[in-house]
Amino acid sequence: MTTRCCIESGVRIRSTNEIRAGLAVAADITGSGLRRFGIDVPVVTEVEAADVLLSIAASRRFTLFEYFLTDKAGHAQDAVLARSSLTSVGRFLERICDGLTVDRQLLIVTSDHGNLEDLSTRVHTRNPVPLLAYGKGAGHIDELRSIEDVTPAIVRQLADGAGP
Repeated sequence: MTTRCCIESGVRIRSTNEIRAGLAVAADITGSGLRRFGIDVPVVTEVEAADVLLSIAASRRFTLFEYFLTDKAGHAQDAVLARSSLTSVGRFLERICDGLTVDRQLLIVTSDHGNLEDLSTRVHTRNPVPLLAYGKGAGHIDELRSIEDVTPAIVRQLADGAGP
């Protein structure tokens, strides 16, 4: 959904050519999913992908990365994919947290809906979703109570000078 919104609004998203050049991260983090669709990109580790994203974020005020395999696993009710995607995103986020410049950067991780936590249903749930905030201004993010609070909080952070 985020990709479609960016395309429709004219926001530039990174391409497979940029993934090949090490200037972008595949939406599945490692690129292995793209290769299964016949798209010629390198397969990288979660740590390598995180380093690319950290490099991108170092020169930007705002960077958005959307990960979809947890959503796909929930819709498919696939416990194996759920476990492997959570393991992969965990490795990725661990490296992001290790490489973050916490006095200048803020990492926010959340979801717009639940579904992975309840593999008995294929649909989105109304269960609360995690919200992780780490780095500059994280204390203000901890106070959020709804997905509707996230964008205004990001805008406030940008106005207060978070990021390069």
